[in-house]
Amino acid sequence: MHEPFSAPFTACLAAGAALWWLAGGFLLLLTPLPAHTDQLGWSPLYWLALAPLCVVAGLRLRRAGTRPAG
Repeated sequence: MHEPFSAPFTACLAAGAALWWLAGGFLLLLTPLPAHTDQLGWSPLYWLALAPLCVVAGLRLRRAGTRPAG
């Protein structure tokens, strides 16, 4: 099994994902950037909103998998 991430690294990664998600939401909501385009498909929505949520979900799943059985 892999070594769990250190707490400061996990906190920084989660904070970075939160800032990424907020900036992506800002771009999608307050600018004319569409969530879907014919050329890119759903890529803008994924990279600006869903990808940072995947990072946070991965951190939560990893943390849940490293808890001691009890």
